[in-house]
Amino acid sequence: MNEQQFNQYTQLIGLFLYCNNEEEREKILQDNAAIIDEQFITFLEKYARFLAEKGQRDKANKVTQLFQFLYEELILTPCVYLIDTLLSCSNQEELMETLQNNQSLVNENLFIIMEQYAELLQQEGQGDKADFLSRLSQQLQ
Repeated sequence: MNEQQFNQYTQLIGLFLYCNNEEEREKILQDNAAIIDEQFITFLEKYARFLAEKGQRDKANKVTQLFQFLYEELILTPCVYLIDTLLSCSNQEELMETLQNNQSLVNENLFIIMEQYAELLQQEGQGDKADFLSRLSQQLQ
């Protein structure tokens, strides 16, 4: 991360810390969509820990809430949707096309979520789907 990104991220976090309602938060998200990405989400998590270590618990809690919200909206939900789609593919061609169409999601986050999802499927007695998902995750890595 370069200095410009760091400054953008800290300024953006400052905006979120002092916004008072959901509408304002949504506007900030829309206005800054270009810099809200996985790197920003990772930065949020680290920044929340930094604030907590400095004893700024209220700010740390707000940043953690923002991290959780963005992680769910931008990473978890799209990945789970992709996994469900992959599990419903009827053949290899459809599977490959789905992966190709969602290439931006095929990364370390997806692999982690795939493994977690596979564990849940295993616990639910859906071993075939769990095995398929684990194998696919390994192949994609």
